[in-house]
Amino acid sequence: MSHTELVPLSQSVLLSIYPKERQGFAMALFGMGVMAGPILGPVIGGWLTENYSWRYVFYINLPVGILAYLGMTAFLRSRRECGTASPSSRSAEAPMAASARTSRRSRSERY
Repeated sequence: MSHTELVPLSQSVLLSIYPKERQGFAMALFGMGVMAGPILGPVIGGWLTENYSWRYVFYINLPVGILAYLGMTAFLRSRRECGTASPSSRSAEAPMAASARTSRRSRSERY
């Protein structure tokens, strides 16, 4: 699995869990994260490596990843149980299928 699946999948999740009037806000917040990540990541990684150890670059992602996973599963589950989830249950499947085809094609072209 490569990183090409993450952007369309995360945008699909955002658009399916936010109501229509808040989708612009959700995409703006997503865009800020996409722009701030490549800027702050190397700076924080360099600081951690210089002051502590290179291992902390990986350790810092564990609590963030666990919190993101727990928050997403709890929020998506509560939306599905309330009946306010997107009427199309296949809305997240299209980006995943397209990215799977793309990654399969790029892997087969490499060899």
